[in-house]
This record gives sequence, structure tokens and C-alpha cells, in this order.
Amino acid sequence: MGHRPCGFATTKIDAKGKIKKVYNLYRTPFDALLGHPRASEFLKDGVSCEKLDILAHQQSDAGCAPGGRVMDGWTLPALTPTQGGY
Repeated sequence: MGHRPCGFATTKIDAKGKIKKVYNLYRTPFDALLGHPRASEFLKDGVSCEKLDILAHQQSDAGCAPGGRVMDGWTLPALTPTQGGY
């Protein structure tokens, strides 16, 4: 938890041989790690998937914000074109 979902790409090759990325799976990085069949092999000694899952559910996504504060009313700044492109 505490992360936004990310798109995970699958590579498709069309009839003309063109490679195209298709994003049909969206998960948080944490969920993707836990969904991997060998997830425990990627963790440091003394850390388990079960421990991480308990830690992940102790705080809400908003509670994991910088400084542990809920950022009410916070918005992204307006995007403006930059010189030489967007």
C-alpha cells in the first residue's frame, strides 16, 4: 500500500512485425512483488512477505504521505509547455 498503481506492459508483435507495448495489468509495486512466485527471494534476510503485508496495512495511503500528514486540498501545479517541446 502507499503507492499508486502502475501499468505493467506485455509485449505484442503485430502481423507486420511491429513491437507494441500493451498495458493490461495495473497493480501497485507492492502487490506486484507479492504476486511474484519467488517474491521471498528478493527480500533481505529477516524480512518476509507476511511482515511486509502487516506493515502495509497499518497505515492508509494518505497516512503514508510525506511527513505522515494527510494532504487535504493539495493539487498538482498546472502543466505548461516547455521550450522545445511539451
